[in-house]
Formats: sequence, C-alpha cells, structure tokens
Amino acid sequence: MKNKAAFTLAEVLITLAIIGIVAALTIPTLMNKYDMLTTATKLRKFYSTMVQVNERAVSEEGNWQTWELTGAKPVFNKYFRKYLSVVKINDDSDWVYFVLKDGTCGRLRTNGGTSVFKDYYIGISTNCASVDDYGRDFFEISLWNLKDTTKLCNYSATGCGWPGNPSYYNPSYANRKDKASCSLYGGAWNSYACFMKFLQDGMKFSEDYKFSEHKSSKPSAPSMWDK
Repeated sequence: MKNKAAFTLAEVLITLAIIGIVAALTIPTLMNKYDMLTTATKLRKFYSTMVQVNERAVSEEGNWQTWELTGAKPVFNKYFRKYLSVVKINDDSDWVYFVLKDGTCGRLRTNGGTSVFKDYYIGISTNCASVDDYGRDFFEISLWNLKDTTKLCNYSATGCGWPGNPSYYNPSYANRKDKASCSLYGGAWNSYACFMKFLQDGMKFSEDYKFSEHKSSKPSAPSMWDK
C-alpha cells in the first residue's frame, strides 16, 4: 500500500496560528473602515435631509428673518417637525431629541441667546447613544450652515451672522472663508468643527481627519433617545 500525504498536527497548529495573527491584524482595520464608510453615509444623508427640510420650511414659513426664535422646542415643532418623518421624540429638556423613520437620531439645541438663527444647532448621533465631542459618534452644525458651509458659526457674535439681526452681523465677514479643523483631543466644539471639516472636504473623511484615532464611546446610562 502507498503512503498517503497528510499534514502533521504541528503544521495544522502553525497554520491556525498564522491565520489568527493575520485576522487579529486585519479585522480591526476592516471594522474601522466599515465604521468610517457607514458614518460618512449617515452624515451625507442627514445633511441632505436637513437642507431639503430647511428649504421647505423657508418656502412655506418665510425667510429666517421672520421666524419666531424662542427656543429649540418651539422652533423644531413649528418649522421642522412636519417636514420630517418623526417616529419618536423626547423634549423633556430645553432641547429636542428625535428619531426619524429611517432610524436617524437627531438633536436640535440652542447655544446662548435664542433670538439669533446661528445659535441653533442640529446634530446627529450615529449610534443613537453618544453625545460626545470626539467627532466620531456625534456631529452637529449650525442651522445657518445648511445654506453656507464656508463660515464657522461658533466663535463670535459676528461670526456667521446674517442681516436679519444687525447686532450679529458684520458686513466685513461677507467674503470671509473659514477652514474647519477637527481635533483628536475633544473640546466643547469638536462635534461641530469635525462635521464642518467633513462637509468642507467634499462630504468625506479626508486622510488628515484620522477617523480611526478618534475615540468612540457609549454611555452606560440610557441615552436621551431611549427615554
């Protein structure tokens, strides 16, 4: 009888070990790539949706200058809610947390005085849990940026102002262009700066964004969208 070739136990174990090492090295990279592509898709869709909703609101309710800017809840309910497919809403706080039919988790909040349109910020939690400032799970922009993403609206009264309120408008800012910068180290405005960078870079995560280095977290307590 002829001897049949076969793998020894040592060879099988070595092969499995190599496969395990390769998997350990590549799977995290593949998962991060998938997370980045998924997040980018969600951000594009959210921004597009809010631009369309804002255009409908302006066409039917009048220009921003005529809007009653009295807080996040009244603004959301009067100017945005009827144009969105809202399936769940939590407005127990001064801000509005809403879930759309497609599963998008959004938030409308105010910053400082509520009589200026640029002080209203719309955000998206890509995991419907985190509201951090790392620019990976949560992103937000000023409603003003639904029309213009060339100016930052978070650092001065005149920044990103508009003629509807002279106190918050500086004509010299008309031709100003701002470049958003997304930090890896968090900060009060990182969720805004990171979304603006994403939009300014052509609605994609550029190489200098370093998506994989941004932290991702889920709070242990129920999120505002679970209440």
